[in-house]
Amino acid sequence: MDRSSSLPAGNALYLGTTADAVYRIGRDKVSRAQLPVKVVTADGIVLERPAYWQR
Repeated sequence: MDRSSSLPAGNALYLGTTADAVYRIGRDKVSRAQLPVKVVTADGIVLERPAYWQR
């Protein structure tokens, strides 16, 4: 099976040629999968995303 036309560019080329499957995940899907900016645990510990993660 020739998958060369669907392979990602750059360093992932090796992964694409050795993996059983290659999936492209767009920036929009990654953005929607983020936790809230601030999360408070059951123990009251506040976890915040670093500023450079926030868009």
